Amino acid sequence: MTYNQPDQNYFWGKVVKAMINQQYFYNMISIVLLIFEDELFFFTRWEMRRVMAANKALRFKIGDWIVHNNYGVGEVVDIVEKVLDGQPGTFFKVSTQDIDYWLPSDKADADHITPIRSEKEFDQALQIISEPPVKMSEPPSRHKRLIYERWLDGSLAARAALIRDLHGMDRIKKLSYDEKKTYDRAEIFFLNEWIISDPSLTISTAKKRLKDALNLSSQMVSSSTKTG
Repeated sequence: MTYNQPDQNYFWGKVVKAMINQQYFYNMISIVLLIFEDELFFFTRWEMRRVMAANKALRFKIGDWIVHNNYGVGEVVDIVEKVLDGQPGTFFKVSTQDIDYWLPSDKADADHITPIRSEKEFDQALQIISEPPVKMSEPPSRHKRLIYERWLDGSLAARAALIRDLHGMDRIKKLSYDEKKTYDRAEIFFLNEWIISDPSLTISTAKKRLKDALNLSSQMVSSSTKTG
């Protein structure tokens, strides 16, 4: 079968058009596959992180009480996989008296995070509080910096000593606004954690025992002054 020139042009035009359409189809399929592959990779990576997080040993579990230097005592109420600031990960949801916050599981070993302290540790802290206060060695103009540095040490012994020393300062000269704010905050954190550590305590009983220890500290200062 033969074709004249117009028919041949038409025939080859159809062939080229079909090839172009076919190439377009293949290109679209390739794009779809690439998108699917990328999404599949993201999903697989996410799923792997989730499984790894579920299988690895986490420092805390739901129901644990932990202490954050700046937020005080709080309860781990949930452990979830979520994206925070664009980064997927495992997070502890911690609920305190005032706020809820998210703690990354890979930051749970940080120095400012500790498990709740024991009743024995609080007994030792009360002993520290009942001792004579230690005067700050630096001039008053540098007290704010010194108090802040002491606050950064979130250990129970350090917080007990800070409460005691600020209370002693207040008996000599009324605390400044910032000093009083730090004192009140340290006291609240101490009491809130204490009554969770020792369920037999009520907040009123804990306050009384703390007040008695502080009064004993003040009495020891008065006794040493009279002796001197």
